[in-house]
Amino acid sequence: MNILDQEIPNMAFPLEGVSRTIEIFELNINSDVKQFFVNYRINSVKDEIDVSDRLVSKKRDWYIGNEKNVYKRSLPDFQPIPNPDFVSPEETPNETEFLEAPAFDYLLEVFKEHPELIFVILKGYILENYADGWFD
Repeated sequence: MNILDQEIPNMAFPLEGVSRTIEIFELNINSDVKQFFVNYRINSVKDEIDVSDRLVSKKRDWYIGNEKNVYKRSLPDFQPIPNPDFVSPEETPNETEFLEAPAFDYLLEVFKEHPELIFVILKGYILENYADGWFD
C-alpha cells in the first residue's frame, strides 16, 4: 500500500495510451539534519498493464532541506502568497514576487499546524515538480 498516489500528465513522456502515477511509499523526517526524504516510484500503465519496467526511469532522490527556499502557500488551496514588498524586479530587485521560507522549516511547521493537509501539500509539490521537469 502506498502513502500517496498522484497521477501526472503524460506530456513530457508522450507515449500514446500510457498513464503515469507518482507513488510515494516512504516519507522520513529527520529533524536533526533538517531534512525530509521522500521515496517514490513512477508507475506507468498502458491498457491496465504495468509497463514501468519497459520504460527508462530517471528517478532522482527527493530530499527537502533548508538549502532551498519554497513559496509560502495559502491553505488549503496551495496558492503562492504574494509578497507585499514586491513591486517589480526593477523597483524592488531584492524582493521575490511571492513570500519564501526555508523548505524544511516551513513544511515541518505546516505539517504540525495542519496535519490534515499533508497529502494536499504533497500532491501539490508533485504537480509543481512535474511542471519543473522533475519526473521527465
